[in-house]
This record gives sequence, C-alpha cells and structure tokens, in this order.
Amino acid sequence: MGMHAFADESRRGDYLVYAVTIAPANLTATRKSLKALRAPKASRIHMSHDSRRATEIIRGVVALDVQAHQYVARLQGRSERQVRDEALTALVSDLGQMGVTQF
Repeated sequence: MGMHAFADESRRGDYLVYAVTIAPANLTATRKSLKALRAPKASRIHMSHDSRRATEIIRGVVALDVQAHQYVARLQGRSERQVRDEALTALVSDLGQMGVTQF
C-alpha cells in the first residue's frame, strides 16, 4: 500500500504549502499521538488557538514518524491564485514520485 499525505496551506507574505507523508503502518499511532496533543474539548490543533502550548505541540509533532515537505511560492507581483497553483502543482508532482496514493 502506498504512502499517505496530509497538506495545509498558508499565506505569510509568500504562499506556503506544507505536507507530511506517512507510511500506512504509522497512521493509527500518528493519529493517536496528535489527538493526545489537542487541548481538552478541542476538536483539532490550531497554533493560533493553542499558542500557550506551542512548545509542547511542536515537540510532540517533531517526535512523530512522518516526513515533512515545504513549498514556498513567492508572490512577486503575481496573483495569489497563480502562486497557489504553482505550489500545489509541485506538491502533487512530488507526492506522485514518492508513491503517495492517499491524499
């Protein structure tokens, strides 16, 4: 079975796309670890809401058995749509080469 990938995007001056790839055998343990990092009664982790616990969350995420991938698309006078498409095209191409089958 192929790798799984999870991605998120953000605009912080440049357009940023981050993805992690996870082996299927590690999915259950990874989900369990992430769930343990959520604040009580929270349905997800979001650094803007969990800023007081940022160090704890970062340490927990770094300890996971995943590979991280970063894509930066510079605006430089181009539209956000254009740079987003550029970053996502690079991501999808790379994930295909890595054997990702679940995205």
